[in-house]
Amino acid sequence: VDVNSQINIETLVITQHLDSEDHKDITLKVKDDHTGELISLDNSRFNRDIGTLGLWKPLSFNEQYGAGLYLLSPYNPKLTPVIFIHGAGGNPREFSEMIAALDTKRYQPFVLHYPSGVRLDIISEYLLSSINKLQTQYQFLQFALVSHSMGGLVMRSLVRKYQMNKQEAKIVFAISINSPMMGMSSAAQGIKMSPIVVPYWYDVASDSPFIRQLLDWPWPDEIPYHLIFSYQPGKSSDGVVPLESQIPISLQNEAAKLYGFKAGHALVLTEPEFITTFTRIVNASSH
Repeated sequence: VDVNSQINIETLVITQHLDSEDHKDITLKVKDDHTGELISLDNSRFNRDIGTLGLWKPLSFNEQYGAGLYLLSPYNPKLTPVIFIHGAGGNPREFSEMIAALDTKRYQPFVLHYPSGVRLDIISEYLLSSINKLQTQYQFLQFALVSHSMGGLVMRSLVRKYQMNKQEAKIVFAISINSPMMGMSSAAQGIKMSPIVVPYWYDVASDSPFIRQLLDWPWPDEIPYHLIFSYQPGKSSDGVVPLESQIPISLQNEAAKLYGFKAGHALVLTEPEFITTFTRIVNASSH
């Protein structure tokens, strides 16, 4: 992936090559970086239509709402941050029931909100800078990652970058839920056939350079990785992501454990059985 980035504390400026055929460049400037701000999940910026705006018109989203790694409660040094990463067209409110199930004596939630239509290296680079900014501010020594759908690709990209350099904080566990880890053939088809191509399709497309880069990189043994998938009855997918992309054998071999649920792509996040399993995974984490 041809990505050149320059980051500072106030503005994220990333210029990246989108397509080798049309040589089109886009520069994304996050003028309003809300990282570290305190917010409620009920805030209107987490409405579903704004998540949709971030998917189809990411630059408009950026101009109107910026981006941020938000805190949902005042920072508490006794608690471990758990960072929730939504997927394409998503928003942090989708994690409401999972967040409500967290043990508030051990964990506190941070939520990432971003324009999901941009290239995935841009997103993971922004998340990396946001984590480093908050770690410098609060000096926390550990954190955890939870991701849904495309957010799982962002998470894996983030962990890869985080591990490449010496970092101050330890990642105590990571969870991906219904993530297209092998990419999506529909995105590849969209690039070929659609008159309008959303930038993130280039990365989510099956066998894209981004996907190959992530799969060629081995997950670190010291970070427990929990791989969660779901499916719909009579289908080989959750209604959005095929099982073969959610749970390739390479990721099954990397995972501490595999968990499956009979539920739809987004509905799984509210299923009582899933919430119980999620709570068990998080509470069993030793750190």
